[in-house]
Order: sequence, then C-alpha cells, then structure tokens
Amino acid sequence: MLEVTTSGQRFAVEKGRVNAAEPIASASLSARVWLEGGRKGVARGTPDQLDALLAAAAKRAARAKRDPHAGPVTRQRGTLGGLGIDDRRFSAVSSEDREEVLVIAERGARHADRRIATGRFTYEERRSVRRYASTRGVALEEWDTMYEAAGSVTAEVGGEKVSRQEKVASRTFSSIASLPFGTSLGRRVANLLRQADGLEGSVRVLLAPIAVAQLFAWIADRLVRTEAGPTPLFLRPDGGSDRPMLDPRIHLIDDGALPGGLRTRSFDDRGAVPIPIVLVREGHVEGELVGPEVAHELETQPTGHVAGEDLRPSNLALRAGGRSVNAALSDLGGIVLQVDELGDLEGAIDPATGALDVPIDGAVLRLNRAIGSVRGSRLQGDLRAVLGNVVEVCSDTDRIGHVDAPAMIVDGFTLVRTGKPPTRKKVSR
Repeated sequence: MLEVTTSGQRFAVEKGRVNAAEPIASASLSARVWLEGGRKGVARGTPDQLDALLAAAAKRAARAKRDPHAGPVTRQRGTLGGLGIDDRRFSAVSSEDREEVLVIAERGARHADRRIATGRFTYEERRSVRRYASTRGVALEEWDTMYEAAGSVTAEVGGEKVSRQEKVASRTFSSIASLPFGTSLGRRVANLLRQADGLEGSVRVLLAPIAVAQLFAWIADRLVRTEAGPTPLFLRPDGGSDRPMLDPRIHLIDDGALPGGLRTRSFDDRGAVPIPIVLVREGHVEGELVGPEVAHELETQPTGHVAGEDLRPSNLALRAGGRSVNAALSDLGGIVLQVDELGDLEGAIDPATGALDVPIDGAVLRLNRAIGSVRGSRLQGDLRAVLGNVVEVCSDTDRIGHVDAPAMIVDGFTLVRTGKPPTRKKVSR
C-alpha cells in the first residue's frame, strides 16, 4: 500500500496586488493485492477507505489474468533521509517572505523592457509524507517539500502579441527565492520584439538549456524496458551496430537519489530503491528503466522508477562541455538562431526516425548579440544527424525541472518561416 498526504498553500500576484492564500490539502491511498499465479488487483481512494480498497483490489485480482512475474517488491537496502528534499525552513517561512518572491519576480519582468506587460504570477508550496507497506516486511516513510513559482508576460509589437510563461521549482525555499525567473522571462520576450528578415533554410542553432532539457527529457521517457523488449527509439542502433548514435560528448545519467533533486525519493511507488543509471554513455544508448515485473523476468533489481502505473525518469543530468556559449560563438562567428524552448514535443518527433518538426520563436545572434528575432516559424530536422555531430556542448548549464542541462550549438536544422505565432505551453525549470 502507498499513502500520500499533502498540505500547503498557494496564492497569486496580479499587477502588484497579492491575492488571498488558498490552502492545499490532499490524501490518497493505493492498495495492491496479488493472488496465486500473480493475479493482480489495484484500487485507489483515500486512507479512510482502507478496508473497502483492499476488498476491491482483491476482487479485481480474482478476475485478473495470471502473471508469473507479478508480485510485491521485497525489502531492499537504501538511503532513508539525508536526501535534501525536506526543507527544515518550511514552517518558518513567513507570508512576507512568500509574497516577496512574486513581487520581485513581477518587478524584474517589467523592468526588462518597458513594452512588457506582466500577467498572473503564482506561488505554491507543499509538504508531503509518503508511506509504503507490504506483507513482504517492507515499511517505509519519507517527508518532502516542494516550492513552485510561475509567471506570464506579454508584449505587443506591430499588432502582434508575444507571450511567454515560465515556472521554477525547488525543494527549498531559499532556492526558489533566489531564482531571478521574472527578469529572465522578461529578457526572453524582449529578445523577440525585433523581427529579423531573410533568415530561412539551413541554420546553425544554439539550443538553450531549457530546449536541451526538453529534448532529453523526451528521449529519457522512452528509454524503458518492457516485457516485449526495449522500447523502439531512433537512437537504438540497427543490427547490433557498435557505432554511437549520438555525439560521443553526450553523456546522460538518471539519478533518483540526487541530493535536492526535484524527483529525488528514497523509494518509488512500489517500494523499490532508486538505482543510478547511465542512460547514454559517450553517445551509446546503454541503460533503461526497469519495473518490478520485467526485473523479475530478467532476474535483476527494479530501477525504482514506478510512478502510479508507469515508469518515469527521475533526475537527469547531461555532461557539460568545457567552453562557455560566449567563447564558442565568438570563435565560430556567423549568424546563429537561439532557441530558448521547444514547447510540447508530443507528436513533434517521430520516435522511429527522429524527424522533428516543431513551432518555435528565436533570437537571431551575431557574435552572441541579438540583432533581431524570428517568430511564428518551424524548426525541422533529423535528430540522428543533429545529435550525431554536435558543434559544441557548452559549459553554461541550468537545472530545468528534473533535468540538469547545458546549452548546445548544433547544425542540421532547417528554419521554415510560416508567419504564424506558435502556441506555447508553460515551461518548467
């Protein structure tokens, strides 16, 4: 059984005015029952429904198909506590401290450019306790905190509105309070207010850490081992080839026990301890996420990535390069398109071929100075070619949600001008 209880609060700031705080409170309980032959039943509800949930799960298990690899996870050794995910300052943070986070962020966005109008800025904090128990003698408990702040800004140029949203998250209040996300958001919009003419076709691209994080989060989501075998993905070599599918400088690690990581936890939703995995080693796809049933079939340990009924990557870290963006662009020269974000990649990438076609806005750079922008365009390319021969992996890194990512300079993309501004989703960082 897995029980999760959460409490906290949220509020918003609009045009300098602080709205009243709203309380956050939730409690959930997931019950799993296995019968002879690995027949499984699952029921979800609230902790006060324990007896009813167990009965419902047992009833579903009685009707389920046999699965020789199903069953609860046995006791494992792992680290409980000391992971930096429960902020000791949580109860000591004052209302003035919380409000100051958003007031400063909104002010920073407005001061980035006089043409910018700020929208709604929100703050949310939660403290949760997760408890897991099974008849295999496993009993686990973990407390954690989460802070999130978000904001939106809009600017109008030539009758066209340019809007952006951004969200930051951290396990500690001190981190969330020190992130100048409002200023960063305002500057990103300001860089898009002057249109550049003539940039189209083959283009060298600077992928900012947000865009790199989005791309490799999408890739990591698909590095999963199923009962049918590895999940199909364009990065897996054909015919057992030893040739790296990615540039040898690309190295991607999944670490579910990273101190202070946004997805750090000492046990997953099935009670398994997270195991650090090298997903990509020097361009070769190497590791994958493994759930309890597949682990039983392979006679190995589950990797500790179960979230609900799915497998989900934990904290991802890409190896950074040795030179800054400024140094790399100065040496390379020429025109570079800076893409801060790639938006929603679902449906934008063909998992089998690696073909990407995504709407973007971007700043046009010459020697790392913005000389204009492109809006309402599309970025197209073959990710096997783009990621197989990266121009530069930079030393400039940022933690974007659960991904630590560097900026990358790449060739192989084509810019298609459509004249239609793309729809944007909120970007977490």
